[in-house]
Amino acid sequence: MNIGKIANKNSHLITTDDIEIKPKNTLDNYTKLSILATLAAYKKTDYIYVDDKFDRKIDLRFLSNFMSYVVNHPNAPKEFKFRIEQNSDEKLKASVKQDTSYDVILSFSGGIDSTAGLLYCLDNGLSVLPLWVDFGQKNKEAEKEASISVLKKLHKKSLEVSIDLEKQILNGWKDWDFIVPARNFIFAAISNSIFKYSNNTKGVIFLCAVKEEMKKWKNRDKSKYFFNISSQLFSKDSGKNIKLCSPFEKYSKAEVLYWWKHHWEKKYGISPHNTSTCYYDSAGACGKCRACFRRAVALLAAGYEVDDNLQVHPLTDTINFIKDIWLPEIAAGKISRTGRLDFYIAMEKCKDILPPHLLKHYDNLSWQTLKAISRRKMEISNVKLK
Repeated sequence: MNIGKIANKNSHLITTDDIEIKPKNTLDNYTKLSILATLAAYKKTDYIYVDDKFDRKIDLRFLSNFMSYVVNHPNAPKEFKFRIEQNSDEKLKASVKQDTSYDVILSFSGGIDSTAGLLYCLDNGLSVLPLWVDFGQKNKEAEKEASISVLKKLHKKSLEVSIDLEKQILNGWKDWDFIVPARNFIFAAISNSIFKYSNNTKGVIFLCAVKEEMKKWKNRDKSKYFFNISSQLFSKDSGKNIKLCSPFEKYSKAEVLYWWKHHWEKKYGISPHNTSTCYYDSAGACGKCRACFRRAVALLAAGYEVDDNLQVHPLTDTINFIKDIWLPEIAAGKISRTGRLDFYIAMEKCKDILPPHLLKHYDNLSWQTLKAISRRKMEISNVKLK
């Protein structure tokens, strides 16, 4: 099956012989676009030809600008200005209707946020299909192990989709600093294709971003703008009401975890420690990357301990991530109020292991900041997930 081209019109036509995809019935126009956008990002090229057709209501110039926005992450190796073309001779395929009884398709990775999303769905009586995508991510074994463990305890099954991008990810890893460009658009596009070819007249796709991740220029494929525009594009394409959103857009990670500790853990027998987050280590958690650091801070701020499988405790700052990156980002106003205060709560709980430079920073906090920390603790303990 043809997918399309990148780089230029005369380049090799990429097919499912080049990029193995299972099952192939999830491969529609937007799924093809998501794969090609990821490939183009790794190749650092701006031309994308989709061997498929979009609904006539879709403005390709607008679509090109939107996909450029999605991949232009702060870690991107260049500024992308995509030019998307389609196969105008291709006929729009009639939907082959399938019975789909799900209210929600959940992008599921076995991490804290997506597992919280699954518990949220169960708690609210929603019929949910967890979708796990193997696209060759470096931590896929840890993700899969955590996903299987969680789903088994909850007696749930997931849909597994495989898109073989492992070679591209490994080759482009250093250029993108662990980011897989357009990753969340891949999840969203696959979920959309399932609803598109179903008997449902509407569908909800949960991509479980938390409040601090959803600013327009921070995490491009987790922002409210990304959710809104994707929903519009998918709805126009399918003629159905497709909504991409997060159940946690009003809550921080620490707030979600506090609710989990006091409402979900006993009820469902699932702990946040059963989940996986680290981007680098294939079995466990490095304790050094930004993902491990943010996870540890949120756990501590919510009243949990850090994970037992950490190679190093993130707040010991063995590679000076906090000293050289996090604290300067706080000083520059790049960290949200909740992110900053949750970090200070975590520091307070780990004072006995803090290195001298962090202990000095904490001891020099102003009385106004200390009062703000007390208020933040009250905010977390008073949270009510709706």
